[in-house]
Amino acid sequence: MRKNLRRMALATALAGVTLGGFVANAFESGRDWRLTEGGYTAAPPAFTRFCLDYPEECRADGGAGELHFTADLHVELEKVNRVVNRAIVPAAPDGGVDDWRLDAAQGDCNDYAVQKRHALLALGLAPHALSLAVVRTPSQEAHLVLTVRTDAGDFVLDNLHEHVLRWDGAGYTWIMRQSERNPMYWVDLVTSGSGHARPSGAGLRDQGPTSLPAAVNSATAPGAVAGRR
Repeated sequence: MRKNLRRMALATALAGVTLGGFVANAFESGRDWRLTEGGYTAAPPAFTRFCLDYPEECRADGGAGELHFTADLHVELEKVNRVVNRAIVPAAPDGGVDDWRLDAAQGDCNDYAVQKRHALLALGLAPHALSLAVVRTPSQEAHLVLTVRTDAGDFVLDNLHEHVLRWDGAGYTWIMRQSERNPMYWVDLVTSGSGHARPSGAGLRDQGPTSLPAAVNSATAPGAVAGRR
């Protein structure tokens, strides 16, 4: 019994050290760990269908555009990432139709990402801080992840990674994501060839879209996210 208690105490202490280090590294001085957003772009068509099926997931209810990063927040993000990754069995879309679904028993990257956002919204996190993002993997596959904006930078919840990562540690080329101002609209992500954000200012967050309906429903929108992981 005493051995078990000692083991539990050691595990708790180690967890505290790990989380403390994670938070400290997140606030490393002299660096801005946020993704750089560009102008408005057309959303993936599958996202438009998702919003028609689940309108409550796409509301712009206000709230903070970023969260205060703490060890408690990190624990919540890790838990949601782990639970959803284990709950959904990887599978390609039925009949090749790429619909994004909540509460899916099996699915691809899209279903993992929307389920994680749904779970974090249920915990009370601000919708403006939670953005679905399209990336390209090293094998050049389109892939959907969830990004979380915090005052310590942007973090990624991903079905291809067991743990929550800072965006620049995921190994992806960043294409676009939901806008901070309104989750119905999407913005380009300004990246270099390596997939890292260029140190070129804060993007165009304060400019409105030139055509709001077209930004969501344009027939020339990029194809539905094709990740099949």
